[in-house]
Amino acid sequence: MELLPVGEPATAPARLRRHVATPDGVRPLDTAVSGELAGWLGPWRGGGFLTQEVALRDFVPVGQLPVRYGTAALATAAIDAASGAVIRLLVAATEQAGPPQLLGVSGPGFALIRAAGPYGVTYVIGWRVTTGALYLVATIDTDASVALTDLATVA
Repeated sequence: MELLPVGEPATAPARLRRHVATPDGVRPLDTAVSGELAGWLGPWRGGGFLTQEVALRDFVPVGQLPVRYGTAALATAAIDAASGAVIRLLVAATEQAGPPQLLGVSGPGFALIRAAGPYGVTYVIGWRVTTGALYLVATIDTDASVALTDLATVA
């Protein structure tokens, strides 16, 4: 499965592409990303991750946050892998210390996200996509890059 970007070709919406077996071989089948939150989607950033139910990927948002929160800088989209509907967005404002970065998934519908905090602190946050709940997974007392290996064995 692939997440294809907004605007390629110029008027195309974001799409999910599946590769479907046919008697003549394999062909792509595109589904437009849809739902009330789909209008926020701008260009994709970084790699994406797929669980059985949810496709996750960072993007540059084109939607507007309420003024009191500032300007939307970077966001993570959770998209239903079956229907293409945007389930939920996690949006960060430019006033925050640094934009979040999707690190991977740990089980169905549970994303791990790196976020830079004040004073050079780095947080690893767990995001339960189905409920929108956020969990503090780790705090690193420096501005750090974080890399994760195979998360399949993480409970």
